Amino acid sequence: MEKTVYYKLQADKLPLVQLLNIAIINPPYVHFRRKAEEYIMYYILSGEMCLAEDGREYILKPNDIIILDPSHEHYGTKSTQCKYFYVHFYHEKMIELTDDTKNLQEFLLSNRISSLKSHDNLKYNKGSVSYPEIILPKYHHVSNSAAAVNLMDELGKMRESHHGRLEYHSLKTSCMLMEFFICLSRDMTSGILYRDTSATTRSTYIIYDMLNFFHNHYYEDISGSFLEEKYDCNFDYINRIFKKTTGKTIFVYLNELRIEQAKQLLSNGIYSISNVAEKTGFHDVYYFSKVFKKYAGITPGAYLKQIYSSFN
Repeated sequence: MEKTVYYKLQADKLPLVQLLNIAIINPPYVHFRRKAEEYIMYYILSGEMCLAEDGREYILKPNDIIILDPSHEHYGTKSTQCKYFYVHFYHEKMIELTDDTKNLQEFLLSNRISSLKSHDNLKYNKGSVSYPEIILPKYHHVSNSAAAVNLMDELGKMRESHHGRLEYHSLKTSCMLMEFFICLSRDMTSGILYRDTSATTRSTYIIYDMLNFFHNHYYEDISGSFLEEKYDCNFDYINRIFKKTTGKTIFVYLNELRIEQAKQLLSNGIYSISNVAEKTGFHDVYYFSKVFKKYAGITPGAYLKQIYSSFN
């Protein structure tokens, strides 16, 4: 069975950037043999880089990314011309793992769906925050052109921050590298979603895209016929798949999302109940109140009174 090497990074610690810049190599230069003290990430901009790490050989081309591990020796295998970003960084809680490719794919897809169907942020419990683990590829090709532009833009801004030397520049650069890692992990997961074209995976992708659409467009008019046309599928069928994946029907999920957003808007104390109703996709304030009570247990007016009383 095919194996995949990847990293698991604990997000409660920021990476510490040591070196960051753009390099250009030309023949007859060959990457020297070394075992670094820190992690090294390369993002290839043009040309080709040929290297090996503990016997695993890589031929890196534009929009390829690799993370080299301080526990392994790496070296060049061929003289080439190449332009690339390099980032040397430390991280206390980052480990290299090897797993069956199928297992990793299933985990990434499950993680994507779990995240999209959740209305929660980071978990806070008795003075502690539960941070997620970020999955990073050992090697990854960024095939989506928009994602490639975004990642290169992030690296460019990171470079400016690292070399700017303004106050807190190191902290800012670390935060930017963590953001880059999140974008990289998302692109890896999206690549898996697009790669398999089987009927089952297509349904999974539709659910993923639908969840993403709801979180960005929950305030719009969304009907069963609209979803059928948007995703070119039968509503009853996709509703069954949606419930199997999320545990809820499409419109139960959508209404829960809308009510969660309504709670946040009401908590701001800026908008009236009728304004909140309209901003969350309800054009009838009486229907909004009915749905709000169904999912929140109380009316919007009673919810506002609770909020105000907590400040007195």
